[in-house]
Amino acid sequence: MNGYNKNAGTDIIMLDLIHIEPMAVYVSPKNKDITKANYLTKIKKGAIVGIPNDPSNEARALVILSQAGLIKMNEKANPVAYTPKDIASNPLTLKFKELEAAMLPRALSANSLDLAVVNANFAISAGLNPVKTSIAIESKDSFYANGIAVLPANKNDPRILKLIKDLKSPEVRAYIQSKYNGQVIPAF
Repeated sequence: MNGYNKNAGTDIIMLDLIHIEPMAVYVSPKNKDITKANYLTKIKKGAIVGIPNDPSNEARALVILSQAGLIKMNEKANPVAYTPKDIASNPLTLKFKELEAAMLPRALSANSLDLAVVNANFAISAGLNPVKTSIAIESKDSFYANGIAVLPANKNDPRILKLIKDLKSPEVRAYIQSKYNGQVIPAF
């Protein structure tokens, strides 16, 4: 949001976080033997990893790969602005291919990538399931959760505050959990 505000000349603020569509790491069909249980030992040196080419999702993908133990990021770098240049350790000498986020599932299924870090909306549309078919998934505590954002003048609008209260209700939490089975996660 800070990047958007800077580029657009706005001052939108986030009032509250509601849900996250977890980004996850998937393997290509040619790597069927790689699973959640064995990926750290089965991913080959020099594997090609597809990551989104837009700044926020690229940084997000690198965070997930780091949390999965595949790379280590420079501790002095800003996590919301990570790029492959910020990788401090890459023991598998992974090669990163930056692609349009919507293209990652297609490149993965065409076996032109060994792994891809894919946004949930594109993964689900391609028949991938972040919970069932990924080898690593973004934490529910990710700072990339979706929420309610407003102009500062509207931050105390009773209608917006009621909307937030309703969206963060136990009923909405239960609905998200039962409807999406982990493909969308409450952030509250």
